[in-house]
Amino acid sequence: MEPDPLYPCLRAVASRVGGQSVVKLFLLIPGSKDAISGPRSEENLALIQTIVGNNSSAISTLTQLLQTPYNSWLYIPAPITSAFLRLDPFWDPLRGDPAFQKLCEDKQK
Repeated sequence: MEPDPLYPCLRAVASRVGGQSVVKLFLLIPGSKDAISGPRSEENLALIQTIVGNNSSAISTLTQLLQTPYNSWLYIPAPITSAFLRLDPFWDPLRGDPAFQKLCEDKQK
């Protein structure tokens, strides 16, 4: 079962263009240079990194996003939170990673 209707679209883009090319595309607008669009672009980057199996990079990107105030396009209007990471099946490929589990637990305390 696909976690989200968006998942097949993102997976198709990543496979057609090539995962690394898509990653480079999203790195063009970092949050440090554009406080509005940058974090949303980084959110997309984390999704693509997860799809292409680049788990450590996805977790690194998510770690930065958890510390950034922004309006998410995925969880409108809230930013990514530890609760969303715990509940959204889109992040299932990352669940076995201890670093991801730590991200999910940090805000529970």
